Amino acid sequence: MRTLLLPVLCGFLASCFSPDLSNVMFKCSEQDSQCLPGYICRAPWCVPIDSPVEDMSAAAADQQSSADLSTKPADMASGCADGGGYRIGLGWACPGKFGPADRKPATLCASGFNICTSTKHFTLQDLQDCRKLPGFYLALVLGSYVSDVNLGTCDSMNPTKVIYGCGALSRAQDTSLRCAGFAQVFDCTYRTTMITCPPGAFVNLDQVVSQQPQDGILCCPA
Repeated sequence: MRTLLLPVLCGFLASCFSPDLSNVMFKCSEQDSQCLPGYICRAPWCVPIDSPVEDMSAAAADQQSSADLSTKPADMASGCADGGGYRIGLGWACPGKFGPADRKPATLCASGFNICTSTKHFTLQDLQDCRKLPGFYLALVLGSYVSDVNLGTCDSMNPTKVIYGCGALSRAQDTSLRCAGFAQVFDCTYRTTMITCPPGAFVNLDQVVSQQPQDGILCCPA
C-alpha cells in the first residue's frame, strides 16, 4: 500500500509546484543581470527580449500590489536619444537610421552615453541576449581582412571592411578574431542589409549609412 501511494503523492506534489509565471515580474540589477531564458535585464525588471522600454511603466503599474515592488527608478531612463531601445547589460541597443544625409550615428545615443568602443559594459550573457534582438547594432570597433575574416586585423587597412557589434544572427556573422571583446561583425560586402560602408579606410562611423530602422548603434555609459 505504501509503495502504491508514493508515486501518486510525488505526482500530486509535482503538480502543486508548477506555477504559472507568465504574469510574474522578476527583479534584476546592474550587478546581477541574470534573467530567465527569453528575457533580458532592464533594471530593476527582467522583461521579454523584444519588449520595448515604453511597456515597462504599464507593466510595473500592474504589479504595484506586490509588496516587493517599488517605484520605477531614475536609471530606467533609456540610453537611446529617441527613447525605447533595448537594455543590454549597462548599455543600450538603439535602433534608427543614420548617415551623412540623415543624422550622425552618435546622435542615436542619449545624453551621458556614447557609441560603445568595447564590451566592458557587457557580460557574455548580455552579448548572447543581444543576438535575439531584431537588428544589428554597431559599435565603434573596426576590422578588416583580405580573404578570411577570421585572419583579419582590428583596423580598416585591409581591402574588406567589417564593423563589430551585436545583434540578430541573420544580419551578421561570427568571427574568431575578437576585437575589443566583440565576436560578431557586419561585413561591408553584405548586400542583405541596408548598411553601407564608405570606400577606403575609415576611423569612425560618421560616413556609414544605415537605412534599416531596426538596425542601429550600441550605446554605452560615457
